[in-house]
Amino acid sequence: MRGMLRLLEPGEDYSVEPSDSRRPFHPLVNVGLVIRTTGNCVFGAFKGALTLIADDEPAKYQRQFSKRIKKGIEADEFEKLYKKVNDAIRVDPSIKKSQKHPPKQHKMYNLKKLTYEERKAKLIECCKLLTLLLMTMRMTTS
Repeated sequence: MRGMLRLLEPGEDYSVEPSDSRRPFHPLVNVGLVIRTTGNCVFGAFKGALTLIADDEPAKYQRQFSKRIKKGIEADEFEKLYKKVNDAIRVDPSIKKSQKHPPKQHKMYNLKKLTYEERKAKLIECCKLLTLLLMTMRMTTS
């Protein structure tokens, strides 16, 4: 839809020539199974679902629509929001790039290799602890 709006001047009609083939024109629009038009009842269905879940199951409503609740979007304002977005798209149909967040730093689980001296010191420390443990065990048993 946006591509067609960008190619055509706003206000022009776009029509496909009739053809004898089965499906001469099939637009690929990734909006689900519902036809996206200004007067469609998608807004009313979603608004009704919002109010129904909010009344019947408040915990489910809080869980499913937590991001909308944080932004302050209620069921009654939902249709206005989409109309505002639709008007903004009609004014400027070009896609604006969003700001990309830098990738987060992942935890590194592979340990740093120890040098020979560090391994030797660690071994000596372990041996000292083991001998101390054995000495205390002998003293307590005898």
